[in-house]
Amino acid sequence: MTYWDAIKVLHKHLLLSDRRSLKWKANTLAKFFYYVLAIIFCGYLGLMAMVFATMAREENTAGYQFVFFILPPLLILDYVIRTGFNQKTILLVRPYLLLPIPKYASVDYLIIREVTRLYNLSWLFFIIPFGLFSGISHQGIGFMIGYTVVCYLFFLINGLFFLLTQTLTTRHSICWLLPAGVYTLLTVPPFLTEFLGDKADFYSQLGYNMATHSLPTCAILLLILVLLAFINRKIIFRYVYEEQFNGEKSKAKTNLHLTFLEHFHDTGEFLKLEVRSIMRNKNIRKAFFMGTLAVIIYSCLIIFNNDVDLNTNSFYLTYSFSIYGVTILSKIMCYEGNYMECLIMQRKSIYQLLLAKYYFYSVLQIIPFLVFLPAVFMGRLNFGTLLSYALFATGACYFILFQMAIYNKVAIPLNQSLTGKTRSETPYIHIFVTTGVLLVPLLPIVIGNKLLKMPTATNLVMALIGLFFIATHQLWIARICRRMEKRKYEQLEGFRTSR
Repeated sequence: MTYWDAIKVLHKHLLLSDRRSLKWKANTLAKFFYYVLAIIFCGYLGLMAMVFATMAREENTAGYQFVFFILPPLLILDYVIRTGFNQKTILLVRPYLLLPIPKYASVDYLIIREVTRLYNLSWLFFIIPFGLFSGISHQGIGFMIGYTVVCYLFFLINGLFFLLTQTLTTRHSICWLLPAGVYTLLTVPPFLTEFLGDKADFYSQLGYNMATHSLPTCAILLLILVLLAFINRKIIFRYVYEEQFNGEKSKAKTNLHLTFLEHFHDTGEFLKLEVRSIMRNKNIRKAFFMGTLAVIIYSCLIIFNNDVDLNTNSFYLTYSFSIYGVTILSKIMCYEGNYMECLIMQRKSIYQLLLAKYYFYSVLQIIPFLVFLPAVFMGRLNFGTLLSYALFATGACYFILFQMAIYNKVAIPLNQSLTGKTRSETPYIHIFVTTGVLLVPLLPIVIGNKLLKMPTATNLVMALIGLFFIATHQLWIARICRRMEKRKYEQLEGFRTSR
């Protein structure tokens, strides 16, 4: 089999794998709404491009200078979005190492797929409208093409950088410092403007040089793209080869006894399970670290940004107090699906498990609460606002997320390796539930803050709603268990077929 024949076979196998997945067969109507959301996202990028183009005209700044000034935040946003729909297609590589095909063909396919995926094209809905509305297109078609190609290459480089960091962090959690450090360095020059004056206008000057000398810039960016592809090729092949033929090196781990939780009897045992899962399970640990990092970033934005208003604070607080639920609790029972039969055999075990999860993730709300306290002490936030969002998320948002225990029926491996078996598809209702959790707080916020202009009353209403669901948590968890009892055979079948 030649090199390109192997690439074609891999592409065909991946398409067939997607069509056989549970997610593909879940719900035709829901898939339609998924495509609608993709169209809305592209429209949002176009709208965002027009807003930034208007800002560039108002500040009398050339468009090619302004777009490079805002490029680092856009690259960070692109990285975060990629983590949301990242699927471990590296699992395709491992079996093909045993076949008589070119050595790097399977790894090269992953790199080619990352560069040619349709998601990369969505950023053209920002790049092209910005160029048209900011006046870049008035400088000639060649100038516009050069600007578009240069910006697009940045997002392709960001995609390969994402692939590299995802491969490294799967093996070593400390490698999360790599993207954190790189994006921190990218965002430092704009913040130095007030200290260094015009000399710190680094990205504006960079944008001017890149736009006026687009051909050398494209050559340099293509060289960086090829270099990242080469690094990805070596690292992915090395890691996959070690897993296939050498296995992962086992390390002795000290057991965490957590004896103080034994006072809670059966619920305490499930609390121990939650603590150990977040410490040992790679998927949950990664979601926890990323969520905590996002909370810290949002807190810093409120503290160090003088232009943050009430609406922006509302978004930061809503997302921060819901992030652990959206990233981890939305997949509730998916990890437990690996041993669902054992849970069903024990009386009230599922109720105790859900109760332990609710208590554990309610305690985790202390993290964003403490992280945002400095903003309260500095006068950027009101303590009542902070408390009301914490109570609302712990009560109302968790009530919505726990409903996913009824509908989730795809088991997720407990400890995912780099190329291990992964079938983390969830029902399409997962998209609507997680979106609803982030949109639910908007109703009292819009009515109270926007229409009635009564933020204090809004905070009180949100706190009371949250306290109601917190006080009745045993009742609605028991109701969830009764509904799960009615669907247990359907869930068991889903968990068994997805292992």
